[in-house]
Amino acid sequence: MTDAEFAARVIAMQDTLYRVSTTILPRLCDREDAVQSAIEKAWRKADSLREPDKLKPWLVRILVNECHEVLRRRKREI
Repeated sequence: MTDAEFAARVIAMQDTLYRVSTTILPRLCDREDAVQSAIEKAWRKADSLREPDKLKPWLVRILVNECHEVLRRRKREI
């Protein structure tokens, strides 16, 4: 998968990613950070994705893990 294909597919999934983050994170700024971080991690590891048609569930799983990481960091701050 080329960078342009990856970018086009991520842009098409952007609404889904924000909806998923909304179900986990209450604060808007945390949601935005989690989505951006998940996209960055997926882009860096895109070559490890064996089946390009599985990009959506793969990226959503990365996002869920990132949201949980944000929650763990928030607990340490309080």
